[in-house]
Amino acid sequence: MNVAGYTIMGIPNFVLLAIVIIAALVFFVNRVKYLYIILRLGKEDNRFKEIGKRIKITLKRILLQICVLKDVSAKDLAGLGHAMIFYGFLCFAFSYIFMFGRGFIPGLSFHVLGASFASYFPLILDIAALMVMIAIVWALLRRYVVRPPRLETTREAAVILGIIFFLMVFHFLME
Repeated sequence: MNVAGYTIMGIPNFVLLAIVIIAALVFFVNRVKYLYIILRLGKEDNRFKEIGKRIKITLKRILLQICVLKDVSAKDLAGLGHAMIFYGFLCFAFSYIFMFGRGFIPGLSFHVLGASFASYFPLILDIAALMVMIAIVWALLRRYVVRPPRLETTREAAVILGIIFFLMVFHFLME
């Protein structure tokens, strides 16, 4: 489907997409500026000391999800569910780059990364979506039915989990 050629009220889709992306970037930059101002109120710290080591530790904690997986046990699998949602997010974030890219470059597909990648990645997305859906159902049960004492149940958490769940449902419906 070539969405780049469509128009809404005579305005090409790629122009509307560019406007939405620019607006999102403006909001993002303003938020970063605000947070930077708040951070500057704190005590000075030499954050560039051992920069290579700090970057390595940060990437290790983020990509390997060490902090959430370190306490996983037979009684408490919350970290595993969190990691499943995170890795599913990474898969879908990668696919969304191509989806948005098609708005500017008609015909852009996963084939630019190789034929075998293009044939297997949809299966990977399906598996990721299923993993995320299982983790979301489990998180909702854990948060609102089992309710460990340390967890707060908020409407915001339910909304976020619901949005993520329905994004995965829509992934399956779009195929």
